[in-house]
Amino acid sequence: MRARLLTPLLLLGAMLWAGPARAEAGWLERFNRAMADANQALGEGAQALVSAIPVQVSIPPEWRTAGANLVANTFSEPVTALSYAVALDGARALTSLRRFGINLAQGYGGLVDRATERGVVVPPADLGLALCAWGVPSGPFVVVPLLGGRTLRDGLADLALSSGILYPAIAPLLGSLPGGSAVLSMPAMDEAATLLIARQIDSAAIDPTLRDYGAVRAAYLLQREARCARIAAR
Repeated sequence: MRARLLTPLLLLGAMLWAGPARAEAGWLERFNRAMADANQALGEGAQALVSAIPVQVSIPPEWRTAGANLVANTFSEPVTALSYAVALDGARALTSLRRFGINLAQGYGGLVDRATERGVVVPPADLGLALCAWGVPSGPFVVVPLLGGRTLRDGLADLALSSGILYPAIAPLLGSLPGGSAVLSMPAMDEAATLLIARQIDSAAIDPTLRDYGAVRAAYLLQREARCARIAAR
């Protein structure tokens, strides 16, 4: 359930942004390191559990590619289009929408990336990067249990996205819009959807062999800064 509301609300806005430098050098730094160690231990335990299964299911590479394409077109592309619109970059927003339409109509609903084959490409984006392009500071870095590292800005942007867009999108299936208590306890389906959108591109691009908390944090922040610069450059 949204890692208990993003631990909660990313530690209440990292205590309302209260001295990011002091917080990250003190209690927040200790919390982050403890959560990073816990997340790594959970990941290693899950991997060991999967490895212990006597019969391993092998998924063909082409199926993996098709699944990744479908996820990207269904979740990442609309978020990218929205993010460029928020950043007032109409050209890239329209290109992202074109990608979505091409893959939906000509790529078997998104299983095949026809847009890239036709040269219709745009760097993926998310709301945190759109806010960065507007000059919103990143705030302190927070490691969320199970979900991993986020800056305060990016974490709150993710929460706003899932609470204000993804969850209401399934409301017709539920019969009504979510109430306040429902928004504060996102169901597992919403969490799965959020984890599959743009922020996962960051995680996949960071060297998976990195285990040191400081190295992972530095790589994440450096990558976010580089992506923000690309979005801000029009």
